[in-house]
Amino acid sequence: MKRNWNQPYVDGSSPQRWWALARPLSPNVNVAAPYIRQFPGGETILSCQTNEGRKNPIMAVYLGNDEARGFSGRTVPFNVDPGKAGRWNSLFIKNATTVTAISGTTINGVTGLWAIDGQIIETSAEE
Repeated sequence: MKRNWNQPYVDGSSPQRWWALARPLSPNVNVAAPYIRQFPGGETILSCQTNEGRKNPIMAVYLGNDEARGFSGRTVPFNVDPGKAGRWNSLFIKNATTVTAISGTTINGVTGLWAIDGQIIETSAEE
């Protein structure tokens, strides 16, 4: 596919866009502020702000393939206090299997920039 960056924008009908998640979310769930990184082995990881299951958005992380497609296996890295949000999220690939998730949020009454390491874990296809 020829990449033509001279076009003014890429709208929803463009073949250069696709749904990131393997399974669609409910229409009332908001997902914003995507952040994608790629591990040395090719796997991609996506973080976003989502209000799925709560009023205020928090960070959710999904694992995808080497083409940044089919993201699944939702995890929530931070136990955000009720009524608080997790914003300004970021990911840092630390090594071949470790990612550091970063979020501006409130945990146990302490507001600040929080970081936590996560690992890629091999699972069976049935999970």
